[in-house]
Amino acid sequence: MSLTATLFLVGSALAGAALVRRACGRGLDRAEQVLWGTVAGWMLATVSAYALARAAGRLSTPHMRTLTVALAFVALVAWLPSLVRRWRGRAGSQPRAESEKFRGAGLVLALALFAPAYWQLFGTHMLASGEGGVYSGGSTWYDLGFHTAI
Repeated sequence: MSLTATLFLVGSALAGAALVRRACGRGLDRAEQVLWGTVAGWMLATVSAYALARAAGRLSTPHMRTLTVALAFVALVAWLPSLVRRWRGRAGSQPRAESEKFRGAGLVLALALFAPAYWQLFGTHMLASGEGGVYSGGSTWYDLGFHTAI
């Protein structure tokens, strides 16, 4: 994997984790913030790359490098206040009992945001009936055949 691809994935995951932390930090523990943030960040970065490609008429290496730098900048700006507080020793932690009150809010938010997009994507691209069989709009090199059989 190239350095640009690695930075793109790491930057988008960090930006997504910061976004999730701000949106529903009380309802998720740190591991959930990181995992949901990775999913959210990668999805938002992918949508951003797609929008950039549509606007420019093509996707090129300079476009991806610019987007990668922008993602790294967003991640840095989003995490900077937390890092400064931690460095100064003022980072407070939420009591566990209070965070338990909102336990399902993060899952509900993620489902509300991502389920419609994935429903539309899978409904139009995966296992679509056509003339002569069932087709997939994407690559089926992995275990889609196994899951289809099940």
